[in-house]
Amino acid sequence: MVSKTAFAEIEMETTSFIPDSYDAMVQILKIKNNSSQSKKLKLYNVNPVNIGDANEIQFYGYNTLTLGGAIIDREIQGIVWRTNYGIPFSDDNSKIKDMFGKVGVHTTSLENSSFSTKYEDFVGHYTRTMANPEAVEEGSALKNQDAQELTSSLSAIHNELLLSAGEEKEVIVVFAASSTEDYYCKDKKELKKFLAQVLEPANAWEMFETVKKEWHKELDKLQISVPKEPSLTPGFKWLQYQCAMVALLNRMKSRYH
Repeated sequence: MVSKTAFAEIEMETTSFIPDSYDAMVQILKIKNNSSQSKKLKLYNVNPVNIGDANEIQFYGYNTLTLGGAIIDREIQGIVWRTNYGIPFSDDNSKIKDMFGKVGVHTTSLENSSFSTKYEDFVGHYTRTMANPEAVEEGSALKNQDAQELTSSLSAIHNELLLSAGEEKEVIVVFAASSTEDYYCKDKKELKKFLAQVLEPANAWEMFETVKKEWHKELDKLQISVPKEPSLTPGFKWLQYQCAMVALLNRMKSRYH
């Protein structure tokens, strides 16, 4: 998915995808300064966090998330979200001591100067909303505090980016579902390997191209055209994509989240 936005002579294009090699959402941000002078930007990357058993969340609401928490991991320069019980997936349950078999890892390719793990730390007073968060309006650094409960969970990373006149830079943002066993018992070996690759823009673009090729290969299995109505043909490709995604996302109904 590609989206574009612009404000005050700053132009940004965001390419979002899920790579074949790792369970993660990857975003490639292309940020360009179209003005005639240098600009120092404050970037806030924000993600809502739902980690745990989808079935329990559905029946009990987000209160089930209070049994988890978040830590700021300076080694990988990111926020790591975990919940303390649930489905082990492919992990050894005895090694992860009944924890949920995935941890959420939020990081970027920049230095990540400050972090926030709570909604109120980023948004501010309860009279505010995500439409006018205090941190953004004041351009302030975040609190760098771990979270021991998730009733108001929000994953936010603050960075600063300097762009010369006419300069364009690429920033990678990642929210990955890492193996709990890999993170806690194996010194984050697989996670570090993935981050070392994906946080390099050239590698991220290569992963994106691989995903595009795989989707073209999948969609080309069925060719449909309507005589004298060529404008309808793209609609069938969209329908194919929707059917494929519904099949993939149906795992939600089988308790995976």
